[in-house]
Amino acid sequence: MGQTSQEQREEFVKKYYEDIKHSEDAILLILEQADRFEKTTLIGKIFKACILGEITYEDALKLSEMVNKTLWGDLEKIIKGEKIDLSEKNGTLIQAGFVIMSFEKFTFATCNPSDDGSMLQRVTYKPSLYYYQLRKIAKL
Repeated sequence: MGQTSQEQREEFVKKYYEDIKHSEDAILLILEQADRFEKTTLIGKIFKACILGEITYEDALKLSEMVNKTLWGDLEKIIKGEKIDLSEKNGTLIQAGFVIMSFEKFTFATCNPSDDGSMLQRVTYKPSLYYYQLRKIAKL
């Protein structure tokens, strides 16, 4: 745990004892699913953020699973703040939950003066809350 105190670790165990007791195997499975050592280090930072109270235990589990679903190259881009492809072409980031789709309605005006315009929907892609959480956590 490195920079967490014994008191912080004990408080974490006390607070989440029941969840930990029932999900120790889940945490081990998450670590075993990591296909790169760098991912296990990142997952360790995620649980460190949980111990420090920066994210919830549930978010730590979710973020850890998301990390395992994502290619390391994409995770590196997120961590370094590099530009990522925010489109449907980057299905792994969408499926993992680091990129979300949103639907925007807009009016399409035509040149015909009698037409008052039609409402259309446009799909846009943007980084999710988890994207920003992971960037912050990676700096721990």
